[in-house]
Amino acid sequence: MAVGTSGVVEPAASFIAHVRGRARTIYLEPEEPANASAFTECHLGTGEVLPDLLRGFWMS
Repeated sequence: MAVGTSGVVEPAASFIAHVRGRARTIYLEPEEPANASAFTECHLGTGEVLPDLLRGFWMS
């Protein structure tokens, strides 16, 4: 899960490429990341939505 990154600054930017196809990748930030297509899921919002997102993550 990536929270608080634009998707273009290293090392966070390459994290998704390293786990692609082997892990569920989730992005949460107010703006869409530059590498949005690399994530399994992109959720646009602030940290306020994080509790609901995590609740759904642990229940799936």
